Amino acid sequence: IFPLDIEERFIDQLEEDVAALRCCALVSRLWHPRSRYHLLRSIRIRTRAEYLAICRFLEDNQDLCSLVR
Repeated sequence: IFPLDIEERFIDQLEEDVAALRCCALVSRLWHPRSRYHLLRSIRIRTRAEYLAICRFLEDNQDLCSLVR
């Protein structure tokens, strides 16, 4: 077991691996915020349906709005 700052560095190394980040988000409550940060860091919206889906998601998860730039 490592200190949280070291574990977060491990997660940071997975920033491009969506599948691994999804798994990390489920490992523990401590890993969830850092994994979520990387998962939501860049969102590609291609269609109106995707736009509406992300709007609904952010309405339901308003604590995540601060991650949107």
